[in-house]
Amino acid sequence: MMKFDEFVKNWNGKFADFDGWFGAQCFDLFQFYNRDVVGGSFVPGNGAADIWATYPKELYGKVDNTPDAVPQVGDVVIWKGSFNGGVGHVGIATGKGDINSFECFEQNDPTGSSSHLKTYKYDYIYGWLRPKIESGCEKRYATLAAQYSELKEKSQKDYDKLLDDFIKLKGEKEKVVRDYIDYQEQTAAEIAAKIEQAESLQKQASEMTAQLSVMAGQIKSALGEKNATQAKLEALDVKFQAEIHQQEILRGEVATLRGRLAKNIKGYKKTELLLAILGW
Repeated sequence: MMKFDEFVKNWNGKFADFDGWFGAQCFDLFQFYNRDVVGGSFVPGNGAADIWATYPKELYGKVDNTPDAVPQVGDVVIWKGSFNGGVGHVGIATGKGDINSFECFEQNDPTGSSSHLKTYKYDYIYGWLRPKIESGCEKRYATLAAQYSELKEKSQKDYDKLLDDFIKLKGEKEKVVRDYIDYQEQTAAEIAAKIEQAESLQKQASEMTAQLSVMAGQIKSALGEKNATQAKLEALDVKFQAEIHQQEILRGEVATLRGRLAKNIKGYKKTELLLAILGW
């Protein structure tokens, strides 16, 4: 939607033909103003004077032409049918004027002229239509402003919520970082303790390996002594067995000698007995 100043700047010096009929009439300029600035739709009428009766009541308020009344900027001034050969006239007040005269933006006065600013007296004027503050473009502006305010409030709430969530997440992140650092420190301490324990076990293992090496040497030496002793025992056993065998041989020889001796003794006794008988 346009502002009044933008509308004047846009159409000044140009011909406004809204409906494409009868050329650029004052009614055509009003139709563009009603649509583009006030936000209304097409206003019916055979001439500009008819606007005083056919204007959209929801968009304009009517102000009669009284001796002390002065149109404000944006007011739509309506001339009676007695002006301009029965069709009347229409223009948009600029806000400049007093109770004697006023300035308005209009076209086709004089006939065939383009859109321009012109000063009038209050002769043949019904009055003017004042756009309602809460209608037309201003109503749309108010609606947009309300929507903007609502969106702004919602955005602020969303922002506050996002900020709270961000602060919460930041706190959680800091806690995670602290926990991670604590975990690293704890893990580092545990790893150091385990390394120290492993080094101690490795030292003990080295010491035990050295002891086992010494013991292996001792065992090897003991096995050597055992083998030597075993060899000596086996040699002694062989000698002992030989002596036993020799003793058995001697025992056999002794038994043989005893047998012979017994025989000799027996023969001796017989001989001795015989000699005794004989008296020898």
